[in-house]
Amino acid sequence: MVGSNGSGFWPCPFRQFHCCPDGLVGAKGFPRLMAHIKSHHLGSDERKDSLRCAIADDLNLFTSVCEALRVSGQWLCGECMCPHAFSRACHHEDKVIWFVPGERDEQGFIVGITRPGVENVDTSSKELGVDIALLDRVFSLPIKTVKSIPLSCRMAFAQVLTAALDKVVAMPDSVEAWVRLLILPRCTLRVFKPVGRQDKRSGNRKTGQCLSIQRSLAQWGDREGFATLVQSLFDQPASRVMDGIKKGTEDDNECGGTNVKQCLRKVADGHFTAAVKVLCSSGVAPLNKNTLEALVAKHPCMPPPSMPASLPSESPLVVESDCVLECIKSFPKGTSCGRDGLRAQHLLDAFCGEGSGDLQGGHERCWEGDGQIPWRFPVWGRIPCGAEAVLHSANRFLNEYHQDGSLAMLTVDFSNAFNLVDRTALLYEVRKRCPSISTWVDFLYGQPARLYVGGEYIWSSTGVQQGDPLGPLLFALVLHPLVHRIRDRCKLLFHAWYLDDGTLIGDATQVANALDIIRAEGPSLGLQLNIKKTEVFWPTCNGVKVQEGLFPRGIGRPVLGVKLLGGAVSRDAEFISGMALKRAKCAVELMRCLKRLRDPQSELLLLRSCMGVAKLLFGLRTCQPSLVGGAVSVFDEGLRGALEDIVVCGGAFFGDLQWRLASLPTRFGGLGICTAEDASSYTSVASRAQSWGLQNHILRECGGDVLDSDYRSALDRLHSSLPDFDIGGFYIKDTAPPKSQKILANALYGEIVKRFEEKFVLSPRQRAVFECLRAPHAQDFLSVTPIEGLGQHMSAVEYRAILRYRLMIPLFPVDEPCPVCRKACLDSFGEHAIHCKELPGFKYRHDWVRDVLCDVLKRAGISAKKEAPVNFLTDPLEGRSTLRPADILVFGWEGGKHACVDLTGVSPLVGLKDKGFVVGQAVLKAEASKVAKHEKACRENQHVFVPFAFDTFGGLAPDAVRLLNRVQKVVNSNSSSLKVSNFVFSRIGFSIQKGVAAQLVARIPVIAL
Repeated sequence: MVGSNGSGFWPCPFRQFHCCPDGLVGAKGFPRLMAHIKSHHLGSDERKDSLRCAIADDLNLFTSVCEALRVSGQWLCGECMCPHAFSRACHHEDKVIWFVPGERDEQGFIVGITRPGVENVDTSSKELGVDIALLDRVFSLPIKTVKSIPLSCRMAFAQVLTAALDKVVAMPDSVEAWVRLLILPRCTLRVFKPVGRQDKRSGNRKTGQCLSIQRSLAQWGDREGFATLVQSLFDQPASRVMDGIKKGTEDDNECGGTNVKQCLRKVADGHFTAAVKVLCSSGVAPLNKNTLEALVAKHPCMPPPSMPASLPSESPLVVESDCVLECIKSFPKGTSCGRDGLRAQHLLDAFCGEGSGDLQGGHERCWEGDGQIPWRFPVWGRIPCGAEAVLHSANRFLNEYHQDGSLAMLTVDFSNAFNLVDRTALLYEVRKRCPSISTWVDFLYGQPARLYVGGEYIWSSTGVQQGDPLGPLLFALVLHPLVHRIRDRCKLLFHAWYLDDGTLIGDATQVANALDIIRAEGPSLGLQLNIKKTEVFWPTCNGVKVQEGLFPRGIGRPVLGVKLLGGAVSRDAEFISGMALKRAKCAVELMRCLKRLRDPQSELLLLRSCMGVAKLLFGLRTCQPSLVGGAVSVFDEGLRGALEDIVVCGGAFFGDLQWRLASLPTRFGGLGICTAEDASSYTSVASRAQSWGLQNHILRECGGDVLDSDYRSALDRLHSSLPDFDIGGFYIKDTAPPKSQKILANALYGEIVKRFEEKFVLSPRQRAVFECLRAPHAQDFLSVTPIEGLGQHMSAVEYRAILRYRLMIPLFPVDEPCPVCRKACLDSFGEHAIHCKELPGFKYRHDWVRDVLCDVLKRAGISAKKEAPVNFLTDPLEGRSTLRPADILVFGWEGGKHACVDLTGVSPLVGLKDKGFVVGQAVLKAEASKVAKHEKACRENQHVFVPFAFDTFGGLAPDAVRLLNRVQKVVNSNSSSLKVSNFVFSRIGFSIQKGVAAQLVARIPVIAL
């Protein structure tokens, strides 16, 4: 054993080797033992090899070396014979070896050399049984993998994953290689479970998570490590399976129920649609017999599909790695994992700039090889405006031929179509129509799949998998032969399908024949007709449609109209307006759920993205504007109430001016809350113009008046809203602009802004604020997702204070003394709070923006230091007595020279006069003042000076914009995500507003808090 002799000298464990000086008589050891071992005993490969063999054979030597390593705080890599600190890894060409103290009792502090006398037991592969049964057991366990791999673990995981993939590529028929690959994320990326209170602290939890992943990755490559990791999965305490989340009361949800917490987490991940679903959810279905029976009914057990007898006529599709990487990047942050626990974010963390094989990026090329629609009856589910084109075409046909009583319209509905479509037919059609992807589809659907429900599973042997990007394409391939049989045997005037929703119009007898074909030949394809939801409609009748036996009993026979793809096909105004009103009321009820969150920042994000007019937009685009007036009024009233709750929370002064300003797009100074009244004036015309070509394709058999009465009425309504806008191009198909909605929306809001001062009498301050809000980057903060760790979240009081300040809503009582400086009185709109120079609020705003900017630079990989002493920044008028550090020093920023970034924030409303206000003038003056003070000193000392001037509304000076544009470019080049286009400007804008909010809130009376 190694022990100190009391005088600070340590004996060498290798004193019997290589003529060690410590082996001589009278030797006392070494004060720097590890330095001696590295230089004398591990100085050459020959000596390393001899010591490796000696350690593996001699238990006493093994123990002595371990003790020497322990007291030195290091570990020894048995492969390269190099010692390292406990926190350091040993990097090899093909792998990275980690050491975690306390996890290698049988090996001590030597990794890669087994303790002598310990029998090497092969516990992998054969003994463990690395087969499908093991995979099934692992997949039956709850999934608990990290959302993102810690930075210090990414390289190690990438190397382990690459090695596992290489084995699969080298041995594609090896079950063991596949099983190891599939359970790798579960074994190595498990969520760390803190044991005590100390471990539950944020910093300790992160450290524990990193050590846990590092330990698992280090064990994965050992002979015993694989078996140990797999066994640890089964040894973990069985988590209680929830019987479902009971639907709580409104009070429970308002107090922070499960739905609210989950909703806020989804908002932080940027999953706004999922957040809305969670907020309105009644909970998870209980795991019981009834639930399992319902799932089995949706996924009935059927024989495995028969594989096509013929081989693919084309070679498999090959996709470039860059294309695959772009597809991986397109996954939203926080995307869930599969049963293997691997997330898209894990791949981005591990590979960043590399990709792996995938088919989704190139399947469009096999679908439209020549750039044209290959079939006469395409499926509109993959084409922009497809559903709208079907609806517009149906209504155009109805308007043209509604008096012909011999016609009938059939809307087809299948039962559980996507889950029941026949896979044998699916594989055959893929082999015939898209042979280049048939091998991949065979792999996905050639055998039944397990669907896990808690600890149970059911078999899925029919249908396409939920979430499969190829799902709509595969379903359309199965449906298409049936569509062709209907075409060949029936003479129809109108024939269109949107995935499983079919619409057929023609002579009643021909429509009835088509229905018979669907009922007779659909089941062989897995398409079971739902007769109760299938409907026959036409506003006039010559008696044929009601004849006994023509259509089956139980089929729906509406009188006023039908609901098709969520829209109305009817000539009855009350039917159309009633359907629109019902949709509007549902949207208003949904908006009322927002107040449960008690977080105005998240509420506004959801209202802007998918809970506002987005819920009504499809109806507005497909309905006649004159018929949705009631729905528009109900919706806008509910929208205004929801926005009023977010901004003033039941308070006063939210008037018509604030409503009009908030409902403008952000580029025009608003909050981006679009009203239904504004949207209804142009969306219908835009939809008709954008889908004109598809409508003509659907109506190719019957023609139809392009400028029917509905379209002419919509154009007249648009002209009344935009009298100066030339809408002549919308009368002709070839001259209609491709981006009609964007063009019309810009024209409408431009007209609203131009008439803004005509409608509202604005004071000089209100006029100046309105101009400041329209400045570039002034509204960037609105798009920031609330992430606490990045400082992108405000409290409810802070966020409401900012919104009220920008919407010109009074914040303070008039003539109340400022509670901070006590030298002046507050004004109602908060200008004194912004201008007040009293510390710490004024300095807090500056320092907060500086800290965020420095963090952005470091996250972009740019070397920077805040509050860096440079010893030459000073005011020329005051001399060296005013030396100050640089706010941020960016190393080698321009031409190899360091850049001194100096921040300054100003209010554009200081000294506001009745006339002569110019937006952006304040930041230009502040920038010029900084340049005059410091640029010469920086230039003389071989530095570059970069002024960073901003105003309280988020406006930026030109030099600041140039700096952030360059940083954004660096971020985009280094990022593994596509959605970072405005990341830098959004973070800076939010930090400015958070600093302003702190100044405002510090002066709000306590009773208001």
